[in-house]
Amino acid sequence: MITTVPHAGTTCQVATVDLRTTDLSLVALHHVGEVEALPGLVVATNGGLYHSPEVPVGWTVVDGVQTRPIERGEGVGNFFLTPNGAFWLDAAGPHVARTEAIAATGKVRAATQSGPLLVERGALHPAFLPASDSAKARNGVGRVDEHTVVLASCGPLNFHAFATLFRDVLHAPDALFLDGSISTLFGPSLPPTPAARAGAYATFLVVTRR
Repeated sequence: MITTVPHAGTTCQVATVDLRTTDLSLVALHHVGEVEALPGLVVATNGGLYHSPEVPVGWTVVDGVQTRPIERGEGVGNFFLTPNGAFWLDAAGPHVARTEAIAATGKVRAATQSGPLLVERGALHPAFLPASDSAKARNGVGRVDEHTVVLASCGPLNFHAFATLFRDVLHAPDALFLDGSISTLFGPSLPPTPAARAGAYATFLVVTRR
C-alpha cells in the first residue's frame, strides 16, 4: 500500500487507501507507539494542526463524536490561509472541501480541519507560487473518488509542488494540507523515523484491516 514517489526534487511516501477493503479513522492518540499498537494497522499519518496535543485546531470528529467544532474565524498561519478546509468521512464516503462548503451526508464518522486547501476541484490554491522558497516537510490527504483516499508525506518542498503531487501524480482533484515539519507516514512496512517516534501529536488518520 505504501509507495515511494520522487517529486519536485524530494521523496514522498504515499499510501493509496481503498475504503472497500480497509477502514479509515481519526484517532485521538498522541504518540506513534500508541498507533503502532493498534490491531490490524496498515498505515497511519498525523492529523491536522493543533494548539497542543490535547487541543486540535478546528473541526475534529473521532469515532462519530465531535470533540472540536468547525473553526470559521480569521487568523494568521497556515490554517487560516483561505480557502482552508476539512477532510471527513460520512455515509457518502470521503470528502475534501473548503470550510464554507462543509456539508455532511448523514452521520460523520471522522473529520479533521486544516489549512490551506491544496487542491479544489482540480485547481491549486491561488496563493501558491511555483518559485516559493518555503520548502518544508509536509503531509496531506486527498480524495480520488468515492472509494479511494490518498495519504502523502514528503520531504522538503513548497506548497505549490505539494499540491501538484496530489493533482498531477496522485490524481486527487481535492486535497488538504495536514501539517508541516513534524509530518510522518508509517506502518508495518515503513517504520517511523526516530524524530516521529519521539514527537507528540494531536490525532492520526489510521488505516486498519477489516
